[in-house]
Amino acid sequence: MSLELEVRGVGKRSGIFFAGRPATLLAFDDAIVLLPASTLGGLLGAQGAVGAAGKYVHDRKQTKAREATADDLTSADFAGRKRAQVIPYAEITAARLDVGRVQNKLVLDTAGGSRYLRYPKKLWPEEQAAAFLREHVGDRFAVPTSG
Repeated sequence: MSLELEVRGVGKRSGIFFAGRPATLLAFDDAIVLLPASTLGGLLGAQGAVGAAGKYVHDRKQTKAREATADDLTSADFAGRKRAQVIPYAEITAARLDVGRVQNKLVLDTAGGSRYLRYPKKLWPEEQAAAFLREHVGDRFAVPTSG
């Protein structure tokens, strides 16, 4: 069970986020993990150009640390973390990718409700997202629609 993909800049809403989008999506071979931005990262990003540069360095450091241990990381490592949300693929009853001009919206339905995740298209192009979801969710994934 290892980390396969990381998508930064995932959030519930669309629009401009001065402190960065609120979450990072980590895709493992058994689950999707949503990690909200840290308080430090949000504060750094809200401090103008210098803060944005500091936030970028902070985020890059986290990404590099995850990449270095990608083979050893599992979704279970995040299950007990504060504010982290683990969504096993087996619990996803339906998944849909709505394709937009600037951003895409991923909708994950589970027994506990629906989760809407918006992200800029350039971070995870729809062809890659669709292929990944087809592989992990199977026939519960609907073909991408233009929105």
